[in-house]
Parts: sequence; structure tokens; C-alpha cells
Amino acid sequence: MIALARPKSRGLVSRGLMFRGLMPRGLMRFAKARSGLAAVEFAMLLPMMMTLYLGCVEITTAVATQRKVTLTAHALADLPSQFTAVTDADMTAALDQLLDTRSQLTRVLLGSRPRPGPGPGPAEPGNTD
Repeated sequence: MIALARPKSRGLVSRGLMFRGLMPRGLMRFAKARSGLAAVEFAMLLPMMMTLYLGCVEITTAVATQRKVTLTAHALADLPSQFTAVTDADMTAALDQLLDTRSQLTRVLLGSRPRPGPGPGPAEPGNTD
């Protein structure tokens, strides 16, 4: 059998779906034009692509935050299990220490150094402790 070559299609206009007599000349020229097609397609896809990108960023941030909260909760739950009797003062001291460590880490990560507080005074000559 001999295969006949099919003519290349040039869109809806050449398929006979739009007739020359039924379409105004300007609309016919617009239907044949292909010069700005890529720009139009990009403009149509840009909102969807931006939504996907920003959604991925937000999901990543949410997962990282959830992980940090889980680790903090595990650390706080683990502290009481190390003692046989835990008082309110013990829990308050543990929380204060955790918050102080967190604030120091935040300062270091953000680039500011912790300010030196008042340290021990000069040693007294007669004190050997």
C-alpha cells in the first residue's frame, strides 16, 4: 500500500471550520497570527506556576516549624522523666534555662553577640573560696 502524505494543518482556518465569508478580515488575520503565542501562553501559566512555587515554600516552612515544635515538646516532656519528684520550681528553672538557651541561639544566628553582663567582681585579697 502506498501512503499518501497529508497536508500540514495550519490551525482551525485551514481545516474548513472557519469560513472566509463568515469571519471579518481582522478576525481572520488574528486567527492566523502566531507571533505572540508564547507570551500569551506564559501569561496564562504564570499565576499557576507562582501559586505552586509559593505553596511549596509555605509547606516547607510549615514542616520545619512543626519539627521544631515537636523537638521542643519532646525535650520538655523528657525533663520530668529524669527525676523521681518534680516540683514547680524545677519545671520553672528548666523552662527558664530552655528559653535562655533559645534566646542566646537566636542572637548568635542573627549575627548579634550577647552583651556581657556584670561578671564577678575583683577577687578580695583575704578570700580563698
